[in-house]
Amino acid sequence: MSVRTGLLAALLAASACGGGRRAELAGPMVPVQGGAGDLRLLVGDWEGEFVSARDARRGRIAFSLLAGRDSAYGRVSMRGPTPPPGCTDAVSRATESEPAGEIVLALGRVNVGAPSVGGWLRPYRDPELGCWMDTWFEGMIRGDTLEGMYFSHPSDTAKSVRLGTWWAARRR
Repeated sequence: MSVRTGLLAALLAASACGGGRRAELAGPMVPVQGGAGDLRLLVGDWEGEFVSARDARRGRIAFSLLAGRDSAYGRVSMRGPTPPPGCTDAVSRATESEPAGEIVLALGRVNVGAPSVGGWLRPYRDPELGCWMDTWFEGMIRGDTLEGMYFSHPSDTAKSVRLGTWWAARRR
């Protein structure tokens, strides 16, 4: 799939801010915007996953937000081939064999306004096509669960939108 996976995961990761998970979630801090009461809904350690609606792409989401913070550390990751240097057609990419590894996506921002949560990922190269992708996610807060959808498309066109679902559960 593409950014969609990261987008949902990014939403969750954007809520990340420290705690014992900070070392696991190493990466740039992500701003989390919302009222103080809304931010409190995201406090804790969260883990989940995203799944593409188009193919078998899936990945992991993790974040941790400390009480009283408005920025977080988060991690969205998936497995796949190292992205090629530019856009390619999917058929020729499917016939090439490249080693698969972990691909880590970075959150750009997370916005929360109970019961909604959303945000976007920083642009990243799709591991199948090599194109830069834009991804955003939207979801709902339901107690100790976050769930929603993500949407992604090549940065140079909004024509080919890909989507998927994501979820995360509070672990503490």
